[in-house]
Amino acid sequence: LEAVASGNAIELSANNRLGKKEPNADWITVKDLAGKARDGESQANKIFHEAGQYLGRALAIAANMLNPDKIILGGGVTLAIDLLQDAIEKEFDKHTMSEIKSTTVIEVSPLGMDAGAYGAIALALNQFLYKADLAQEQ
Repeated sequence: LEAVASGNAIELSANNRLGKKEPNADWITVKDLAGKARDGESQANKIFHEAGQYLGRALAIAANMLNPDKIILGGGVTLAIDLLQDAIEKEFDKHTMSEIKSTTVIEVSPLGMDAGAYGAIALALNQFLYKADLAQEQ
């Protein structure tokens, strides 16, 4: 997903379409691209739509395998969720088994850009505390 639906992937896609291969002074950022999409620029909207499709399909695959009650989106993608959401929902609905689709909710994390950092901290704390518990048991 990082390669096709992350903020970096969206930025790279936009710049590649403009013939830019490496960041420079006129490199388009995701923030710039989102502004253009919100202003109605069709090429910018197309890039976000494609990223939303990839993300929706990936979420459908994960949901079909794991049958979660809830999928929480976080990180950079949340900054442009308004530009991605329709494509995400359509692809998710198209590729998810009906019994799973009807019980799975997709939400945006209130942690936004910091969701990944909080997840990493939680994982590290969990590992640390788990090892501490094992040490006490011995």
